[in-house]
Amino acid sequence: MNVETRREPDLSPESAEPPGDAVRTGNLVGALAAFVVGAYVAIAGIGYGFGSAARPGAGVFPFAIGVLMAGLALAWAIMTVTGRTPSGETPSRPERRGVFRIVMTMVAAAGFVTLVDVLGYQLTMSAVIAMLLATVARVRWWLVVTIALVMGIGSYALFVNGLGVSLPAAGIPALHHLGL
Repeated sequence: MNVETRREPDLSPESAEPPGDAVRTGNLVGALAAFVVGAYVAIAGIGYGFGSAARPGAGVFPFAIGVLMAGLALAWAIMTVTGRTPSGETPSRPERRGVFRIVMTMVAAAGFVTLVDVLGYQLTMSAVIAMLLATVARVRWWLVVTIALVMGIGSYALFVNGLGVSLPAAGIPALHHLGL
C-alpha cells in the first residue's frame, strides 16, 4: 500500500528563503508609501504646534502618529530587505484585505491632516471615522453615522474642554460661522 504522507514545511530560520522579487518589491513599495504618509502626517503635526507640557498643542497627536507610522515603515523595509521578521519568519505577501486596510488607514491619516484646516476638527474627524468604519470595519450605515458623530463631537469636547487643547476650526467661512 502506497501511502503518501504530507510533510510540513520547514519554517526554521535556517531554512527560510528570502521572499520572491514580486513580494519583496510589493513590500518595499508599501513600506515607502507608509513612510511618506507618516512623514507627511508628522510634518503637518509640527505645523499645528506642540504647546507645552501643561497645555499640549494640536500637533502632538498627529506628530506622534506620523513618527510611529514612519518608524514602522522603516522596520517593514528592513525586514523585507533582510528577509527576516522578529519571529524568524520570512516576509510574505499580505492578504488582499490586509493591504486594503493598510491603504485605507494611510489615506485616512493623510486625509485628516490635509482637510482639518478646511473642514475643522469635528467634521474631519467624523468623516475619517465614518470612512474607516464603512470601508475597513464594514459596519452598518446607521452605526457608521452614529459612531462617527459621537467620536467627532465627543473627542472635540474632550480635547478642548477636558484637556484645553486648541483644535483647528473650519477654514470655510460658512462652516466656521456654525462653530465648526
